[in-house]
Amino acid sequence: MPPKSAGRPRLPEADAKKQKKRDYQRNYQEQRKTQIATLTTEIKKCEDDLKAMKAKRKELRDMAKSKLDAKMVDVEFDPDEYAKGGMSYAKSVMKPKKTYTYTDDDWFSPYLRKDAGNQLSAVAKRALAQRK
Repeated sequence: MPPKSAGRPRLPEADAKKQKKRDYQRNYQEQRKTQIATLTTEIKKCEDDLKAMKAKRKELRDMAKSKLDAKMVDVEFDPDEYAKGGMSYAKSVMKPKKTYTYTDDDWFSPYLRKDAGNQLSAVAKRALAQRK
């Protein structure tokens, strides 16, 4: 008995057209593998850069916090003032918009008061024309 060959059995020799397709597929697979490998290394590099940026940002934040703490050494902390809301800010109060009162007969009067008809809709123009 002949010994068994290891691995996948080889395909029989093919004509030129089939061989061309096989070669193309092999090339395509190799290119994909290399592109995946390069993208993986680029992603790893970007992740490392991101980690370095985060570490630097944390370092700058800590440095700013320590400088602020150094400035606040002489400032006394009053818990009663803090509890009262000493750090409150003035809220800006919005004025209400001007409202118009109109009746059923006078439903398009706000439009007439503003731009003298430039903002009138077609319905309002028709109603105005019927009134005249």
